[in-house]
Amino acid sequence: MGAGHPECPERLDAIEDRLLITGVGDALVRREAPQAPLGDIELAHDRMLVAAIRGLCDQLADDITAGGPAYAQIDPDTSLNVHTWNAALRAAGAVIAATDSVLAGEMENAFCAVRPPGHHAERNKAMGFCFFNNI
Repeated sequence: MGAGHPECPERLDAIEDRLLITGVGDALVRREAPQAPLGDIELAHDRMLVAAIRGLCDQLADDITAGGPAYAQIDPDTSLNVHTWNAALRAAGAVIAATDSVLAGEMENAFCAVRPPGHHAERNKAMGFCFFNNI
C-alpha cells in the first residue's frame, strides 16, 4: 500500500509475534495458501471488478517499466502494486482452503493471517485495503 500505510508486512509480523509469545504458534498447522479459482472469486464479486483489478496490476507493471510509480491508488485507503493480484488471490484462496478443511473435518477450526485483508471489499468495489472479500 506504500510507506506509512497500516496495511503493511509488519502487520503480519505483529500477528506472528503474538502467536509465538502466547505459544499458540506451536500448535498451528501451517499451510501454503493456494490461489483462489477465479470462479470462486466471481461468486462474491462482479466479473468486471475482478478483471479491473487484474488489468490495473498488469498496467502498473507496464507503467513501472516506463518509469512510472510503484503504486496505483484505487481510493484514499486502497492502493495496489504489481504483487496485489497474486496476493489477493492467495489471501482468498487461503480462506477458501481453510473453510473447506474445516467442513471436511480435517481440522476443528482455522485462522488465516492474510494480506491483503478482505473484509471491506464489496461485490463491485475494492476498498478499505481490500480487493476480494474473504470473510
